Amino acid sequence: MLGNFFMGREDNAPGLLFYPVALALRLTPITLLGLLLLALVWRKAGRVQRHDMAALALVALLLIVGLDLFPKKFNRYLLPAMPAIDILAAWGLVWGARTLARWRIAGRAAARTCAAGLCGLALVGAAGLAITWRSHSLAYFNPLLGGARVGANTFSAGWGEGLELAADWLNAQPDITGVLIASTSVPMLQPYLRPGAQSVTPADSIPAQAGYVVIYLGDAQGQAPWPPFDVYFHQHTPLYTVRLHGVEYAWIYQVPPTPERALAADFGPAVSLRGLTPLAPARPGGLLRYQAFWQARATPAQGAMLFVHLIGADGQTYARADLPVDTASWQAQRYYTNEIAVPLPATLPSGCYQLVAGMYDPASGARLPLSAGTALDPAVDGADALALDRACVP
Repeated sequence: MLGNFFMGREDNAPGLLFYPVALALRLTPITLLGLLLLALVWRKAGRVQRHDMAALALVALLLIVGLDLFPKKFNRYLLPAMPAIDILAAWGLVWGARTLARWRIAGRAAARTCAAGLCGLALVGAAGLAITWRSHSLAYFNPLLGGARVGANTFSAGWGEGLELAADWLNAQPDITGVLIASTSVPMLQPYLRPGAQSVTPADSIPAQAGYVVIYLGDAQGQAPWPPFDVYFHQHTPLYTVRLHGVEYAWIYQVPPTPERALAADFGPAVSLRGLTPLAPARPGGLLRYQAFWQARATPAQGAMLFVHLIGADGQTYARADLPVDTASWQAQRYYTNEIAVPLPATLPSGCYQLVAGMYDPASGARLPLSAGTALDPAVDGADALALDRACVP
């Protein structure tokens, strides 16, 4: 693409500051120290050494200036200049170590020991950085200047790093081979998915077969991703977020179910009933069956029971069922389904009935408060009861 993301916003013409800022943020602390020492090296250097240093600096400068002439700018384009810059930094570090070794700090031996110790510390620091960033080197930015957070807010970030972690999470889901994964970064995500799992980039809407949505930082930096992913990015809470060194790189969402009848009922602090789909109608002696769609707004502390009552126009309860709901195993923000089955008596009279439901604590029997959704009059079936459906028997 032409233009770039620079200094926290999309910028079609980042200007001459782009590569100097990129260089500062891409350097390691040790390289930065070596470059700072060059000012002292120059003062002490002879004519030949100054010529060599100037030649190396000119190579780096020409590359940076040359890159600045092109409208397409990415901070990784600085790589050809890095060998010359690293040699200059090494020059400064070696000069600093030799100078320190010559100082008479409590004797020459102590000075040399101090110099050797500092050199060893520098090597350990360099090795530590290399190990820390070995898997995601493109995400590295100078920790002395704010590190990965500042870098990701300054330049385009997200070139595939972290998607292997998103795939690891997806591959662990039991339903992953039975649903599609809608993603903004299919070419980079698909190779990490296990056999049978498939990712797609929809053109206009999330496919009905989709179970998960994956949005990547590179497609959402500075603005929301394109439709239909923008709805998830703004309105949904991710099930899982990939973080690299404090920066969010990928967000995984579960696609909400599409029940035949939508509901918005919240029971207690964590459980919501989002809808119903009828499976079998009301018939005397049969089972009145529904598929229920739930969402865990937070992680439930324990399991719960669901009561379902079939109440006639005369106020009498003609059928009932108490069903366990394994909310204790639910994960926050995830959707779940179960079946509601109410056995009906063979003598059930013809007519229309109200199907009423609520949840209660299996240990105490206390009903969970209905905080969203319209609660029925307590005179109908007690407090915190929700009207689920109207069932008619011919």
